Amino acid sequence: MPIGKKITNKNLEKKVTIEEILDNQNEETIIYRDIFNFLTPDILKSLSTEDKESESENNMIEEPEWNTSFRVRELANWVVDNNRKIKEEFKGSRINRSNQAHSKTAYITHKLNRLVDLSLLVRIQKIESRKNRKLVTDIFDITRNGVIIALTLEIEKHSNKSDQYGKILKFLYKEWKTFVPDGYRDHHNIEYYLIEEILDECLISNQNILLDFIKLIRKHSNGYDINFSILRYELHCLIFSKIRSDNKFKNSFYKIVNNFNIFKGLDIDPTDKKLEDLRKENLKLLKVQFKLDIESFIDKCFSEYLKIDSYSIKSFVWSSREDNQNKTVGEIHQNRHYSDIMNEIVLTFEVRKEWEKERNKNLTNFDRIVILVKCSSCGQIYPISFNLELESFSKIRCKYCNNLTISQYIFENEINAQYHYRIASLASRL
Repeated sequence: MPIGKKITNKNLEKKVTIEEILDNQNEETIIYRDIFNFLTPDILKSLSTEDKESESENNMIEEPEWNTSFRVRELANWVVDNNRKIKEEFKGSRINRSNQAHSKTAYITHKLNRLVDLSLLVRIQKIESRKNRKLVTDIFDITRNGVIIALTLEIEKHSNKSDQYGKILKFLYKEWKTFVPDGYRDHHNIEYYLIEEILDECLISNQNILLDFIKLIRKHSNGYDINFSILRYELHCLIFSKIRSDNKFKNSFYKIVNNFNIFKGLDIDPTDKKLEDLRKENLKLLKVQFKLDIESFIDKCFSEYLKIDSYSIKSFVWSSREDNQNKTVGEIHQNRHYSDIMNEIVLTFEVRKEWEKERNKNLTNFDRIVILVKCSSCGQIYPISFNLELESFSKIRCKYCNNLTISQYIFENEINAQYHYRIASLASRL
């Protein structure tokens, strides 16, 4: 800052970000979310109109009329009735509603200007004030990007089984998808077109994956620039999580993958063997990438889990058992339970090494993913090479006890348990 330049609150003010506005836990950005809440009813009306027009003959209209322009005073009147913080501020006050709104006009205008800076609103004109023609007032309107943010906030208020939820989700998916940089749409980037086909199918069912896709784009956007490798990796992890809990989705996913047409839209001879070989080669590349991303995810989970030493984890697992929950440190020492604790089976670096060996042994097996399993009978944890598409855990016997009681080891559950362990350990030190 140049010498002598006056430091003002405006100079020091931290600029708000879109992610901060979308964070419902952020108390500092409530006013911005309320501005969008004020506009949402008109947006939803316009969205219904757009939906009808898109179904009409020739689909001529691309941009709906949002009908969302407003005066600052209209917004101020709504805010004093609906913003939690402002309502608390005037609670018990004798100031009438009109004067309350007037006193907040400058504050609200300042927030509107921040949204203009983010290209979420636009100042469209100045007109005479309704009460004093000697004064002029601004007319604001929402931009297409602002509509996307407003509906991203709105969708969380609706049941995922409602028509309104489906309508908003369809619009958001279509709009957020346009923020994927054009370079990623290159026809050689077959991963993009496969993901698009999977997500298009999710419009009909598994809409929660679409919502996760929208959140991923928000999370990894910087000026709406997306890193495709990160997006692909995290979407693959979401798909993997869904596959292991939903057999219907698994079948749908692999049907799309196996029938994926890399020559879609091209006039080709379906009997051309060279083209069919090329299709199979690209299909293999897609499955290899899926395998690599999932095994990379497992590797990261190992690193997260193994932050805590194995004895502490064994102690936590042992003390979590129903018979041991009320035992004190003195009782553990007196009854020599340390050997019992050491016999607990938990994830260790030894297991990780075994997983790495199995992974390296199957590097070229593109249809097999090396995962961890846990046996509910003997408690053993170990890696297996697993064909996610064709095999079922219910038909695989535990290599230690030979029972049909193995299931995939869910890192997320163990890491959440660790989190509670860390909180308990921290509390015990205070």
